[in-house]
This record gives sequence, structure tokens and C-alpha cells, in this order.
Amino acid sequence: MVDQAGIQAAMAGDIAKFEHGQHDPTVIAVNRAGDLGALLCLRTSRDGTTWTSDTIIVTRSADGTWEDAGSGGTTFPAIPLDDPGLWTDGWTVAGETVRLDNEDAEGHARTVTAVSGFCAPDVDVVQEVGVGGGRPVTPAPMGAFVVISTADPVAILAVRLNGNRTDPILF
Repeated sequence: MVDQAGIQAAMAGDIAKFEHGQHDPTVIAVNRAGDLGALLCLRTSRDGTTWTSDTIIVTRSADGTWEDAGSGGTTFPAIPLDDPGLWTDGWTVAGETVRLDNEDAEGHARTVTAVSGFCAPDVDVVQEVGVGGGRPVTPAPMGAFVVISTADPVAILAVRLNGNRTDPILF
């Protein structure tokens, strides 16, 4: 799991400062929306056959620091993301959803959702759609993305490099 120093570095945009050894978690995607943020971290097994991902929701405290509000993770077989056959049926793989209830700065209850995964090489942006749809998220290197939202449910789609939009996926 990412420590407090790693969260601060990633949310400040200094992901490289946080990178560790090959088997330690590395922050590979970050998203911020006001007082909310999300991190996608990835690490490989020692034998290289599996990946473990953690999606972490963070909130900005009154003093400006980012605090871990909740997280979830999964382990899955290592995926050759550059294999064109992987993307024949869609644009995203290995996605996970983390959802929690908390309060905004004014004390109003809200549901916060982070959706993470990897997208096909021809995806330009991942976009939340629907009421209060968020800003476009540009995938990080290797296609990693994380979307943070207070919509419930959350719907996301991909905009491909050719401008075509995929059908939304509901989370």
C-alpha cells in the first residue's frame, strides 16, 4: 500500500518521486477533482505472472494535505497490454471500482467512486458522462486511468483517437 509521503508526492504531480523497486507499488495514474483525488497503483509478483492493483480514494484536508479515505484492490494475471488481440471486444480491461461515503467540506453526505483500469492504445481520453459528468482523463503511459466521481452510478466512455466514442459502461 502507498504510504502518506507517496500520496502527497503523487497528488502534487511528482509521481516519479514515488517510484520504488520493481515489486513495490508504483503510482501509475492520478486524478484530482477539487477536494477529491484517486490513485491507481500497480505492482508485479516476484515471478512476474500476476499484477496487483490498488485504487485509493484520497481527500484534501483543511491544511491542504491529502489523506487516504479508502481503497480496494485486486490481483490478476499479467496482461500483455500491447497485444492487439486483447482489445478486440472493447476498450478497457482489469478495471476496478472503489466506492465510499464521506462528507464534503460543508458537511454534506456524498458517495465517492473511483473507477480504474487500462485502456486500448487508440483511446485518447476517458470521459465520465451523465449528470455532472467530469472532465476528460488522459490515460497515463501503458494506458492506465483512474476516474474520480460523486455521481451515483458512474458512467464512463472512451473517446478514440479517430474521434469515435464508445458506449458508456456503468459502475
